Amino acid sequence: MILAFVSLIIVFYFLYLAALSIWTLLLFDKPLPSGLDQSFYGFVAFLELLTLLFIRTRSTIKWFPRLSVILIMCFLYYVQFTAYGFCNLALTILIFSVMGLFTFHLITFEIPALSWERYATYTPSVSSPRTLFFPAFSLSWYQDLPQIWTMFYPLFGRSTFTQAQLAMVDRNGSLLQQALEEAYQRGQNLHQNVENDPNISQEAEALDGHDNPENGDNNPPANNNAGNKKDLFD
Repeated sequence: MILAFVSLIIVFYFLYLAALSIWTLLLFDKPLPSGLDQSFYGFVAFLELLTLLFIRTRSTIKWFPRLSVILIMCFLYYVQFTAYGFCNLALTILIFSVMGLFTFHLITFEIPALSWERYATYTPSVSSPRTLFFPAFSLSWYQDLPQIWTMFYPLFGRSTFTQAQLAMVDRNGSLLQQALEEAYQRGQNLHQNVENDPNISQEAEALDGHDNPENGDNNPPANNNAGNKKDLFD
């Protein structure tokens, strides 16, 4: 097991170096000040760490990444299409702009979220630090991370889901067990009906992907009763 884990780290390290080489050829393949690319990569890594630690509310999740990407794209556009420009100065402006944007979201949304209504759907908590989720479910994610493809899945607020659908992320073991038993019983009844009446086999295939607890509900019902005046998500 230790050898396999070390091998995995080595593979990912070389993948990281290969990715840096490819991005350097794509973004900085021209005469530039020495160390500009390394400084840019270091800033992006630091920005990723800040995002992991501090971004929790719906408004910050929605607006901060979009605005940050716009600023980064402006910097890359300037570097690519300006001959012997002020690249170091542009990088400095980018860093201060993104950090100012991050500070604004931190002061406006993240810190006030500590005093928001505790049980509101838009309030992050210790048990549920994120307020947006994607409508996919797998029991293997209880002790492990979701698959990498889920990073491109659209996100939905807590008000979109029922308490039973949020049982796993809220660590509500009893409610999760009850939801799984009910889903299993519905699946058993459905398969028995299919065996007794072959005409509903097509309906069973259509519903199987939604009633199976391993797949979850990809189209959760909307809940329009949960109002929110705390952020700018809606």
